[in-house]
Amino acid sequence: MKKNVSAALLGCGLALSLTAGNGLFSAGVAYADAVEPGKEEVEPALGGISIPLNHYAASRIDPEGELAELLRSGMWFRKAEEVQTEPETVPEQTATEPETEPPTTASAYASVAIARVDAYVNIRDQANTGGNVLGKIYNNCAATILDTVDGEDGKWYYIRSGSVSGYIKANYFVTGEEAEAIARQVGTVIAKTNTGALRLREQPSTSAGVITMLALGEEYVVQEEGIINEEGKEFVKINLDGDTLGYVSRDYVDLRVDFAQAVSVEEERAMLEEQARREQEAEEARRRLEEERQQTTEAPVQTSAPTEAPVQTQAPTAAPTQAPTSAPGSDYEYNPGTGTVREALVAYAKQFLGNPYVWGGVSLTDGADCSGYVLAVYRDIAGISLPHYSGSQANCGVRISADQLQPGDLVFYASGGTINHVAMYIGGGQVIHASSPTHGIMISNMNYRTPCAYVSLLN
Repeated sequence: MKKNVSAALLGCGLALSLTAGNGLFSAGVAYADAVEPGKEEVEPALGGISIPLNHYAASRIDPEGELAELLRSGMWFRKAEEVQTEPETVPEQTATEPETEPPTTASAYASVAIARVDAYVNIRDQANTGGNVLGKIYNNCAATILDTVDGEDGKWYYIRSGSVSGYIKANYFVTGEEAEAIARQVGTVIAKTNTGALRLREQPSTSAGVITMLALGEEYVVQEEGIINEEGKEFVKINLDGDTLGYVSRDYVDLRVDFAQAVSVEEERAMLEEQARREQEAEEARRRLEEERQQTTEAPVQTSAPTEAPVQTQAPTAAPTQAPTSAPGSDYEYNPGTGTVREALVAYAKQFLGNPYVWGGVSLTDGADCSGYVLAVYRDIAGISLPHYSGSQANCGVRISADQLQPGDLVFYASGGTINHVAMYIGGGQVIHASSPTHGIMISNMNYRTPCAYVSLLN
């Protein structure tokens, strides 16, 4: 099988979004770089409570109503204070030991369990190993504990994770402070842009250089949040793809925390069936491509010109709005290539969705970076050798315009004027690429960041 199925299931993309508004685990509080010059920054009304909200939501079965009531009554801040650590110094008047023990506050993660297993553990419909398997929960996945019961060989949890609710033996999970510590490591903070044409800056300042523009509704992995610059403005550091890092003003991104979660038996079956379908499509596309190549090789060579010019039965298609030009240092001549080879390139590329990103890698199963991924796909399907560097790949083939893009063409992105990322166009305004260590090989909107060049290699 071409696909790394174990990796796909471990990071199957079914993220557990910690959002107070939907009854799951998260708080997305909208807070960034003004698009209009001179526009004043607006101080967020809920600044600084994003993480407490996440913790509060994670510790409640149905946090939405409670949060709404707390915020309406102004009691949230008092509630948040209850879980603060003790101060570094103790006032003199309270230095003596109190006569009674102060009430303890339960951990914000008291009802959250993090799976600690070698691979996965089954979720069952009964608190014993004879129960029917409803799904699987993998290592470091999160679940909400709905109940604790006595079951086979001791304590069991009745949990909910993703679309699965069922029983799991308690010793496969950690909770409380230990769960919180692990959650901070395995949870992924995601920034979603809430405005278009958002500037990604080189530094956390509205006067810093612009790396690229981000589109509305795109999501990026957060490297660091709560960055306050000298002007008192808050910024977030994000990972665009690979090693492209930059800063966006907090006002224009919504933050949430995602955790991997359990998969049901039906979901796992659907993922395996989808992977099998992709592999079958890729195999069929390659078969058609081989047949086309064989027919071309066996076609008789015409040794004399036809006695009569063929009759034009259809008007020629309109000329492209921008003539393609050879890339610098390239000897390619533009030819759109056949639909068959393009179909084969896209189908082959898709069967590796979800496989890992590895900097410097060229393995479609064990890991590749952006240029290594493109290199391997073109090598295997089109027999084209490419350099292992996106900037060099941009100098192969011919430059085309955005409206000339066809599936299989390459789209390039730059940081500071230097090309540093490449993706393959698959049609419908989308690209497939080896994105980052967090996302691996994935499909994105072509304008998730501003493209700087388009290249066709099919000559």
